[in-house]
Amino acid sequence: SPTFVADSESGEGILAHLKKIKNGDILILRVTDEILSELRDLRMSPQVAVYATTPNKRSWSESPFEILEFQTYNNFLIASDEIIDATRLYKFQPKAKMLRTKASILPPEWDFHGRGHDRENAALALQAAKLFKVTDEAAHRTIESWKPLKARLETVKKVKSVEFYNDATSTSPNSTIAGIRALAENRNMVLILGGADDGGHDYRELNGIIPQYAHTVILLPGSGTMKERRALERLESVEVISAPSIEEAVRLSREHARSGDKVLFSPGFAAAGIDASRKERGERFVRAVRAL
Repeated sequence: SPTFVADSESGEGILAHLKKIKNGDILILRVTDEILSELRDLRMSPQVAVYATTPNKRSWSESPFEILEFQTYNNFLIASDEIIDATRLYKFQPKAKMLRTKASILPPEWDFHGRGHDRENAALALQAAKLFKVTDEAAHRTIESWKPLKARLETVKKVKSVEFYNDATSTSPNSTIAGIRALAENRNMVLILGGADDGGHDYRELNGIIPQYAHTVILLPGSGTMKERRALERLESVEVISAPSIEEAVRLSREHARSGDKVLFSPGFAAAGIDASRKERGERFVRAVRAL
Protein backbone atom coordinates (compact mmCIF):
# COMPACT_ATOMS: atom_id res chain seq x y z
CA SER A 1 0.00 0.00 0.00
CA PRO A 2 1.18 3.58 -0.67
CA THR A 3 2.50 5.33 2.43
CA PHE A 4 2.08 9.03 3.20
CA VAL A 5 3.84 11.03 5.92
CA ALA A 6 2.01 14.12 7.21
CA ASP A 7 3.45 16.64 9.65
CA SER A 8 1.56 19.84 10.41
CA GLU A 9 4.84 21.66 11.10
CA SER A 10 6.44 20.68 7.79
CA GLY A 11 6.37 22.76 4.62
CA GLU A 12 3.65 20.61 3.06
CA GLY A 13 1.48 20.26 6.16
CA ILE A 14 -1.46 17.87 6.21
CA LEU A 15 -3.93 19.29 3.68
CA ALA A 16 -1.56 18.63 0.76
CA HIS A 17 -2.03 14.88 1.26
CA LEU A 18 -5.82 14.69 1.56
CA LYS A 19 -6.64 14.36 -2.15
CA LYS A 20 -4.00 11.67 -2.61
CA ILE A 21 -4.95 9.30 0.21
CA LYS A 22 -7.26 6.40 -0.64
CA ASN A 23 -8.85 3.60 1.33
CA GLY A 24 -6.21 1.05 2.29
CA ASP A 25 -3.28 3.48 2.14
CA ILE A 26 -1.01 3.96 5.15
CA LEU A 27 -0.87 7.44 6.69
CA ILE A 28 1.88 8.25 9.18
CA LEU A 29 0.66 11.34 11.01
CA ARG A 30 2.55 13.35 13.61
CA VAL A 31 -0.15 14.41 16.05
CA THR A 32 0.48 17.77 17.72
CA ASP A 33 -1.40 19.12 20.73
CA GLU A 34 -3.60 21.18 18.43
CA ILE A 35 -4.64 18.18 16.33
CA LEU A 36 -5.55 16.00 19.31
CA SER A 37 -8.83 17.75 20.07
CA GLU A 38 -9.78 17.97 16.39
CA LEU A 39 -9.36 14.22 15.89
CA ARG A 40 -11.41 13.52 19.00
CA ASP A 41 -14.20 15.80 17.74
CA LEU A 42 -14.19 13.74 14.54
CA ARG A 43 -14.35 10.55 16.67
CA MET A 44 -11.16 9.33 15.03
CA SER A 45 -8.47 7.23 16.68
CA PRO A 46 -5.30 5.87 15.04
CA GLN A 47 -5.17 2.16 14.31
CA VAL A 48 -1.59 2.21 15.61
CA ALA A 49 -0.74 4.89 18.19
CA VAL A 50 2.92 5.46 19.02
CA TYR A 51 3.65 7.64 22.06
CA ALA A 52 7.21 9.01 21.99
CA THR A 53 7.03 11.29 25.04
CA THR A 54 5.43 11.05 28.45
CA PRO A 55 2.27 13.15 28.72
CA ASN A 56 2.60 15.95 31.25
CA LYS A 57 -0.48 16.18 33.49
CA ARG A 58 -0.39 19.94 33.95
CA SER A 59 -0.18 20.50 30.19
CA TRP A 60 -3.61 19.09 29.41
CA SER A 61 -7.11 20.29 30.18
CA GLU A 62 -8.25 16.75 29.30
CA SER A 63 -6.52 13.40 29.15
CA PRO A 64 -3.86 13.08 26.41
CA PHE A 65 -5.06 9.51 25.94
CA GLU A 66 -8.53 10.53 24.81
CA ILE A 67 -7.36 10.27 21.22
CA LEU A 68 -7.36 6.51 21.84
CA GLU A 69 -11.00 6.44 22.93
CA PHE A 70 -12.27 5.13 19.61
CA GLN A 71 -9.65 2.43 19.13
CA THR A 72 -10.87 -1.17 18.98
CA TYR A 73 -9.42 -4.45 20.18
CA ASN A 74 -7.80 -4.87 16.76
CA ASN A 75 -5.76 -1.66 17.20
CA PHE A 76 -2.43 -1.08 18.94
CA LEU A 77 -0.76 1.25 21.44
CA ILE A 78 3.05 1.25 21.27
CA ALA A 79 4.84 2.98 24.13
CA SER A 80 7.35 2.63 26.94
CA ASP A 81 6.44 1.16 30.33
CA GLU A 82 6.37 4.69 31.76
CA ILE A 83 3.80 5.92 29.26
CA ILE A 84 1.57 2.86 29.40
CA ASP A 85 1.63 3.04 33.19
CA ALA A 86 0.61 6.72 32.92
CA THR A 87 -2.75 5.62 31.50
CA ARG A 88 -3.66 4.65 35.07
CA LEU A 89 -2.87 8.17 36.26
CA TYR A 90 -5.56 9.43 33.88
CA LYS A 91 -7.84 6.51 34.75
CA PHE A 92 -7.91 5.45 31.11
CA GLN A 93 -8.09 1.81 30.09
CA PRO A 94 -7.05 1.37 26.44
CA LYS A 95 -9.11 -1.07 24.38
CA ALA A 96 -6.20 -1.63 22.00
CA LYS A 97 -3.44 -4.17 22.42
CA MET A 98 -0.58 -2.54 24.37
CA LEU A 99 2.97 -3.21 23.15
CA ARG A 100 5.63 -2.10 25.62
CA THR A 101 9.06 -1.09 24.32
CA LYS A 102 12.45 -0.18 25.76
CA ALA A 103 15.78 0.76 24.23
CA SER A 104 17.16 -2.70 24.99
CA ILE A 105 15.01 -4.33 22.29
CA LEU A 106 17.46 -2.97 19.71
CA PRO A 107 19.84 -5.86 18.94
CA PRO A 108 23.21 -5.00 20.52
CA GLU A 109 25.07 -5.90 17.34
CA TRP A 110 23.23 -3.18 15.36
CA ASP A 111 25.43 -0.14 14.75
CA PHE A 112 22.97 2.56 15.85
CA HIS A 113 24.47 6.02 16.38
CA GLY A 114 21.75 7.53 18.58
CA ARG A 115 21.81 7.85 22.34
CA GLY A 116 19.34 8.31 25.17
CA HIS A 117 15.95 9.31 23.79
CA ASP A 118 17.08 8.42 20.24
CA ARG A 119 17.45 4.76 21.22
CA GLU A 120 14.01 4.76 22.83
CA ASN A 121 12.51 6.24 19.65
CA ALA A 122 14.32 3.66 17.52
CA ALA A 123 12.79 0.93 19.67
CA LEU A 124 9.32 2.40 19.06
CA ALA A 125 9.99 2.50 15.32
CA LEU A 126 11.21 -1.11 15.32
CA GLN A 127 8.10 -2.31 17.15
CA ALA A 128 5.82 -0.39 14.76
CA ALA A 129 7.72 -1.77 11.75
CA LYS A 130 7.09 -5.33 12.92
CA LEU A 131 3.33 -4.63 12.95
CA PHE A 132 3.50 -3.64 9.30
CA LYS A 133 5.54 -6.73 8.45
CA VAL A 134 8.75 -4.84 7.68
CA THR A 135 11.52 -7.43 7.53
CA ASP A 136 14.28 -7.43 10.13
CA GLU A 137 16.80 -6.86 7.34
CA ALA A 138 15.01 -3.72 6.12
CA ALA A 139 14.58 -2.40 9.67
CA HIS A 140 18.25 -3.10 10.37
CA ARG A 141 19.39 -1.15 7.30
CA THR A 142 17.10 1.79 8.06
CA ILE A 143 18.02 2.11 11.72
CA GLU A 144 21.75 1.82 11.06
CA SER A 145 21.55 4.51 8.34
CA TRP A 146 19.76 6.96 10.65
CA LYS A 147 21.67 10.13 11.49
CA PRO A 148 21.12 12.34 14.55
CA LEU A 149 18.61 15.10 13.93
CA LYS A 150 19.85 18.65 13.58
CA ALA A 151 19.49 20.57 16.86
CA ARG A 152 18.67 17.35 18.75
CA LEU A 153 21.73 16.57 20.89
CA GLU A 154 23.78 17.79 17.93
CA THR A 155 27.53 17.95 18.55
CA VAL A 156 28.67 21.46 17.61
CA LYS A 157 32.30 21.86 18.64
CA LYS A 158 34.94 20.91 21.18
CA VAL A 159 36.79 23.87 22.67
CA LYS A 160 39.82 23.00 24.81
CA SER A 161 38.32 19.75 26.15
CA VAL A 162 34.82 21.26 26.59
CA GLU A 163 32.13 19.81 24.29
CA PHE A 164 29.16 21.92 23.15
CA TYR A 165 25.81 20.33 22.22
CA ASN A 166 22.84 21.93 20.50
CA ASP A 167 19.48 20.61 21.70
CA ALA A 168 17.43 23.63 20.61
CA THR A 169 14.42 21.51 19.63
CA SER A 170 13.72 20.92 23.33
CA THR A 171 10.57 22.80 24.32
CA SER A 172 9.55 20.72 27.34
CA PRO A 173 11.15 19.54 30.59
CA ASN A 174 10.90 15.90 29.52
CA SER A 175 13.04 16.43 26.42
CA THR A 176 15.63 18.36 28.44
CA ILE A 177 15.70 15.57 31.03
CA ALA A 178 16.36 13.05 28.24
CA GLY A 179 19.21 15.19 26.89
CA ILE A 180 20.81 15.63 30.31
CA ARG A 181 20.68 11.92 31.08
CA ALA A 182 22.09 11.02 27.66
CA LEU A 183 25.18 13.22 28.06
CA ALA A 184 26.08 14.01 31.66
CA GLU A 185 28.29 12.04 34.03
CA ASN A 186 29.41 13.02 37.53
CA ARG A 187 28.04 16.58 37.39
CA ASN A 188 30.18 17.46 34.37
CA MET A 189 27.58 19.72 32.74
CA VAL A 190 26.80 23.37 32.20
CA LEU A 191 23.13 23.61 31.21
CA ILE A 192 21.72 26.54 29.21
CA LEU A 193 17.99 26.70 29.89
CA GLY A 194 15.01 29.01 29.50
CA GLY A 195 12.41 30.61 27.26
CA ALA A 196 8.71 31.28 27.01
CA ASP A 197 5.90 29.64 28.98
CA ASP A 198 3.66 27.79 26.51
CA GLY A 199 1.02 26.20 28.67
CA GLY A 200 2.03 24.90 32.05
CA HIS A 201 4.55 22.06 31.92
CA ASP A 202 5.55 20.66 35.29
CA TYR A 203 9.27 21.38 35.85
CA ARG A 204 9.60 19.73 39.27
CA GLU A 205 11.24 16.56 37.95
CA LEU A 206 13.71 18.55 35.84
CA ASN A 207 14.58 20.83 38.75
CA GLY A 208 15.01 17.76 40.95
CA ILE A 209 17.57 16.03 38.72
CA ILE A 210 19.68 19.07 37.76
CA PRO A 211 21.89 18.89 40.90
CA GLN A 212 22.73 15.27 40.04
CA TYR A 213 24.12 16.17 36.61
CA ALA A 214 24.99 19.88 36.35
CA HIS A 215 27.07 22.24 38.46
CA THR A 216 26.01 25.40 36.59
CA VAL A 217 22.74 26.53 34.99
CA ILE A 218 22.61 29.58 32.72
CA LEU A 219 19.13 31.04 32.30
CA LEU A 220 17.86 32.75 29.17
CA PRO A 221 15.09 35.38 29.29
CA GLY A 222 11.43 34.43 28.95
CA SER A 223 8.11 34.14 30.76
CA GLY A 224 8.74 30.46 31.49
CA THR A 225 12.15 31.23 32.97
CA MET A 226 10.58 33.83 35.26
CA LYS A 227 8.15 31.25 36.65
CA GLU A 228 10.87 28.72 37.42
CA ARG A 229 13.68 31.07 38.43
CA ARG A 230 12.97 30.95 42.17
CA ALA A 231 12.85 27.14 42.25
CA LEU A 232 16.09 26.91 40.28
CA GLU A 233 17.88 29.41 42.50
CA ARG A 234 17.03 27.26 45.53
CA LEU A 235 18.85 24.22 44.14
CA GLU A 236 21.74 23.16 46.34
CA SER A 237 25.30 23.08 44.94
CA VAL A 238 24.17 24.53 41.59
CA GLU A 239 25.32 27.96 40.44
CA VAL A 240 22.49 29.74 38.61
CA ILE A 241 23.44 32.63 36.31
CA SER A 242 21.23 34.84 34.15
CA ALA A 243 22.23 35.76 30.59
CA PRO A 244 20.52 38.42 28.44
CA SER A 245 21.16 36.56 25.17
CA ILE A 246 22.22 33.24 23.69
CA GLU A 247 25.58 34.71 22.74
CA GLU A 248 26.26 35.83 26.31
CA ALA A 249 25.06 32.45 27.60
CA VAL A 250 27.65 30.72 25.39
CA ARG A 251 30.39 33.04 26.66
CA LEU A 252 29.40 32.44 30.28
CA SER A 253 29.19 28.69 29.74
CA ARG A 254 32.75 28.61 28.43
CA GLU A 255 33.85 30.70 31.39
CA HIS A 256 32.27 28.35 33.95
CA ALA A 257 32.99 25.04 32.24
CA ARG A 258 35.71 22.81 33.64
CA SER A 259 38.05 20.55 31.73
CA GLY A 260 36.07 17.60 30.34
CA ASP A 261 32.69 19.32 30.82
CA LYS A 262 29.77 19.29 28.42
CA VAL A 263 27.77 22.42 27.67
CA LEU A 264 24.20 21.54 26.75
CA PHE A 265 21.84 24.09 25.19
CA SER A 266 18.48 22.46 25.89
CA PRO A 267 15.98 25.28 26.52
CA GLY A 268 13.07 23.20 27.87
CA PHE A 269 10.74 26.09 26.99
CA ALA A 270 9.26 27.58 23.83
CA ALA A 271 11.31 30.11 21.86
CA ALA A 272 11.02 33.65 23.17
CA GLY A 273 11.71 37.19 21.97
CA ILE A 274 13.83 37.53 18.86
CA ASP A 275 14.22 33.75 18.75
CA ALA A 276 10.80 33.22 17.20
CA SER A 277 11.46 29.59 16.36
CA ARG A 278 13.42 26.61 17.58
CA LYS A 279 15.45 26.71 14.36
CA GLU A 280 16.50 30.34 14.83
CA ARG A 281 17.66 29.92 18.41
CA GLY A 282 19.56 26.78 17.48
CA GLU A 283 21.33 28.59 14.66
CA ARG A 284 22.30 31.46 16.99
CA PHE A 285 23.75 29.01 19.49
CA VAL A 286 25.77 27.21 16.81
CA ARG A 287 27.15 30.48 15.44
CA ALA A 288 28.13 31.66 18.92
CA VAL A 289 29.91 28.39 19.72
CA ARG A 290 31.79 28.30 16.41
CA ALA A 291 32.98 31.84 17.07
CA LEU A 292 34.73 30.77 20.31
